[in-house]
Amino acid sequence: MLFYCCVAHPTLMMKRSFFETFSYKQSKMEDYHLWLSLIHDESIQFSNIGTVLLKLRKHPGNASKKADIEEEVVVKRNLLKTLMNIEATPEVVVELIKVTGRSLKTQDELSKLKYRKQLVTIFD
Repeated sequence: MLFYCCVAHPTLMMKRSFFETFSYKQSKMEDYHLWLSLIHDESIQFSNIGTVLLKLRKHPGNASKKADIEEEVVVKRNLLKTLMNIEATPEVVVELIKVTGRSLKTQDELSKLKYRKQLVTIFD
């Protein structure tokens, strides 16, 4: 979940009672916020049934593609702190997002990363 959202929302199944305890945070990344909060709860179990349930068409107009990088930085900084006890600056997290969750095409782009040393500690 740190690198990308691995939950395909249209395939998710939950009991109705789930929403009596948990709710969405109002943001452009509301699903991702919810999944991240659930991984901290020991009563919640994520499973993969190993069967293709959906063919999902991805395109630049997807709502998930429209989320501001600033909002993603806030979410991922919090995740680094709570799960890995790593304090990362917003600039380091922007580069983390570029490396793991946004398109990076060439080795040349990787060589230009300013915060390579800090990123290595996240991946170690």
